Amino acid sequence: MRPRVEGWASRTSKPDVRWAVDMSHFMTKRDGWCHITAIIDCCDRNIVGWRVSKSGKAKVAAAALEDALIKRRPKAGLKLRSDNVLTSESS
Repeated sequence: MRPRVEGWASRTSKPDVRWAVDMSHFMTKRDGWCHITAIIDCCDRNIVGWRVSKSGKAKVAAAALEDALIKRRPKAGLKLRSDNVLTSESS
């Protein structure tokens, strides 16, 4: 269990200010283990982009982020939180 970054709230007051990347996996009868990557808006907790894959590679997470950026077109300065680390992402 990893501790959260201290001092950062989980939510924001406006959409498209900070997004979080989360990944999980699940077992399917046909394909075995699959991975889901979700891009979540920290304001309303809506999923703004996602991908499912059998590999769980970084390029799948990048594709989920690209989908979210195309769909939402956030302003420059968007923050992206991943694995309890906060980084800047410009659109």
